[in-house]
Parts: sequence; C-alpha cells; structure tokens
Amino acid sequence: MMSELKLFPQSRGRFRFPLSNLTEYRTQLMGICAIGVILCHAVMPVNGVVLPWLVELFFSLGNQGVDVFFFLSGIGMYYSLQKNISLKEWYVKRLSAIGISYLILAIPFYGWYVTHAGGNILDFLCHLSLIGFWLENFGAWYIAVLLPLYMITPFMGKCIDKSKNRALTTCVFLFGVFFLCWIGRALTTGLWQNLFVRFLRSVPYFLGYGLGKAVREKRNVTWWICPIFAALFLALTLLPDRISFAYNVLFIPIVMILCVIARFTFAYVLWLDKVFCWCGKRSLELYLTNIFLPFMLRDIPIWGAVWNKGNYVFYAIVIVLGVAVSQAVYLAKKAILLRFFTRDTV
Repeated sequence: MMSELKLFPQSRGRFRFPLSNLTEYRTQLMGICAIGVILCHAVMPVNGVVLPWLVELFFSLGNQGVDVFFFLSGIGMYYSLQKNISLKEWYVKRLSAIGISYLILAIPFYGWYVTHAGGNILDFLCHLSLIGFWLENFGAWYIAVLLPLYMITPFMGKCIDKSKNRALTTCVFLFGVFFLCWIGRALTTGLWQNLFVRFLRSVPYFLGYGLGKAVREKRNVTWWICPIFAALFLALTLLPDRISFAYNVLFIPIVMILCVIARFTFAYVLWLDKVFCWCGKRSLELYLTNIFLPFMLRDIPIWGAVWNKGNYVFYAIVIVLGVAVSQAVYLAKKAILLRFFTRDTV
C-alpha cells in the first residue's frame, strides 16, 4: 500500500498542487461556491428564471458548490478536532456555528409556511427540527445532512487519525458511504430514498477530513488528478442510466482550478478578493436566505406583470434582499456568539 508521504510529497514540483491553498483561500472558495449555488438556484421551479440554454448550463455548474462546501467542511473539522477541547465543547461550537443562523431564519420561515398551509404547532416543530425535510423533501437539505455528519465526526475522526494507514481508512469511509447510498438509492423509495440521495452528496466531506492531515502539513498532490476525475466524469455520463451524480465528481478539479485563479487574481484585484471573502464568511446565511426567501416572496401576487418577464426582477429582488438579510443575521450571530460563547467560536 502506497504511503501517505508518496501520495502527498512535501517537495514542490512543476506539476504539483500545494494542498495548503485549500486553507489559504478557504474563505474565498466558500464565497465563490455560495455565489455558484445562488446562480444554479435561478432555474429552480420556485424561481423559474428563463435563461438561454448555454447560460443555464454554466449556472448549473454552481451546484458543485455544495460538494466543495462539504469538502472544505471536512478539512475544517479535522483542524477543529486537533484542538485540545472536550467533546461537549466541540459539539457546542459546531452546532452553535450553524444552529444560530438557521434558527433565526427558519423560525419565521416555517412559521409562515405552516400557517400558509393550515398546519399546527406540531407541523412547525417537525419542519424546524428538519424531520419535515426527510418526510417531504422540502427545506434546507444541506443543513439536514451536515448536522448528522457533525454528530459522527469525532468518532469517525478517531478511527481515521489513529489508523496505521490513513489513506486506506479514509477510502473505507469514503467508498463505504458512496456504495451504501448508491445501492440504497436504487432499492428504496420515499423517505429512505431521500435519505440515501442526500447523503450520497456528503462523500466529499469524508475525503476532506481524510486529507486534513496532509493539508495541515502543507503537502502537495499531482495535477494529474484533474484529467483522472474528468475521465471518470465522462465515463459516468456514458452509462445507460446517465447516473445523476456524474457531475459531482468534478468538485476536485473545480476546487484546484479555483485555488489557482484565486492565487493569481486576488493578489492583484483586491476588491474582488474582498467580495468573495465577504460572501465566504456569510456563505451559510446566503444559502439559507436563498432557500427560504423565494417561497415567501412568491406569495405576493405581483409577479405576473410584463416588467417581470423571465422572472429576472423577481430573482434580482431575492438576491438583493438575501444579501441584506444575510448581513443582518450574520451580525446577530456574531453578537450572540460573543455574548454567550467563547471568542474563537465566532
């Protein structure tokens, strides 16, 4: 079995990608992916933005932003578990980091949604707890998947970190989750199929955690990974049933290319660096507002006018209002974390 040193050499070569870029440009990458997710949501039925097919194809690549989110989150969780804190404190920090923003936005949204649908308090609590997502496939699916991942991360991390062969153990977790969800998706329906479909997207999280040690030690990886993943993508698209996760394997070359763009762009275009950093720090809030706001705004019966042809005005308002609400929620979260939690949680 190839050693981790051979997989991720420390010496820099002409065709080697420094994994330290993944932490150096993490905030900017999160910002780019947040914008990508917002763009790909434009063609969702609730938004219904009419776009030329080529633009729609380009926007659809933003869907891979979720895979990059999972990947970078896995790396971040490796870093966080290396700190000398108790398991209880680790859970509090992780859950508060996403839970505060989620509750601030989800409480009014699900209050509106349940009232609009003629539901009751139990329906509200069902949706707020994200149980409603698994039952109805409606809501912030990324949060619904990320929370269980946080629950198992310390135990998964202990298995990977203490194993004699980190790469092999990581592969066991990665391919184990992949094949379990792949097979489960094909053999089930309803609630269970929804669960397998969503957790299939979490595979990059396990890869990110497994790479965490190599990233922290500033090792490198060969650029030959890019054509390998591109070939895998093409192979998957040629299969008879056109496997729906074919595009999801592109997140590795995408994140490597984005790091190169960041390295040679943000050093010279400072305002662009600031924009992506701003979005990256508020990526969770931008995602949640982009999920919730369209449904609430759609309830206003004014969008059939000619001035909203193609739903451009509607989605522009969703984006602008989402940015404003995201900033307000982000500031509120920071205030709550500083007031009730330790400073390094913020």
